[in-house]
This record gives sequence, C-alpha cells and structure tokens, in this order.
Amino acid sequence: MELAPSIDEIRYVYELRAEKMNNPAMLSLGSSAIGKNYCETTINVSAEGNVKYCGTFGDNLIIGNVRHKNILDIWEENKEKLVCPKPKGPCAICANSSFCYGCRANAFYFTGDEKNSDPTCWLNPDARLVYEKYLRRP
Repeated sequence: MELAPSIDEIRYVYELRAEKMNNPAMLSLGSSAIGKNYCETTINVSAEGNVKYCGTFGDNLIIGNVRHKNILDIWEENKEKLVCPKPKGPCAICANSSFCYGCRANAFYFTGDEKNSDPTCWLNPDARLVYEKYLRRP
C-alpha cells in the first residue's frame, strides 16, 4: 500500500497530462482515462476468450467465453451483465456525469461495489475518505 499514490498525486498526474496535451477538458474526466461512452459501448474479450464488460476487472466478473459459445449468444443471454453499471453517489450527480461517471473498476476494487463512486477521483467529495481508509488496511 505504501506505493499507492495519494489523491493529490493522482490529480497532479492528470493535470500534467492535460497540460502536456494542451487539453484542459481532459480534467473533466477526473481520474478516468476514458469517458462513459466508451464504457457503455464496448465489451471485453480477452486473449483467452473470456467476455467481460470491462477489461480491467479480474476473472470474477467473466460472463462467458467465445471459445465455448458464440459471442451473440453470450450477449443475448447476458445483456444486463454486459452493460457497464450506472454509479450511485457523487459520481451519479457530478457536473460531468453526462460524459464521465468515474471508473467502475476503481469503485469495485476499492469498495467492493462497482456501482459506488470512484474513490480515486479528486472531483468526488467522498474520495479521500474512502481511498485513504482502504490504504490503511493491514
């Protein structure tokens, strides 16, 4: 845990990226590298054929495998599970929620629920408390 960056360090990196790319609008995505349109319009198929709604989730969220079943059948049988979940909390009501809702994987890994707000985003007023609590775990 000692290697994990602080919320301020995360913000600094994203501010530096926006500055270097001469695109201050990138800061409106908070700590997410991509917007919600990407998350809502893609599914992930790994090299092993595993299907998930997000490639950054571990094997616990695999929906199916294209080596064992047709991708269209996997989609038809699991539409609800393959759609990136809408967040609750600050990410749901953020001023930037029309194009960003934080990283669902960060929410899952830090809080255990991918619907929670992203605890690595400095725009989330609850982030510091949740993130730092997680980092203090033994």
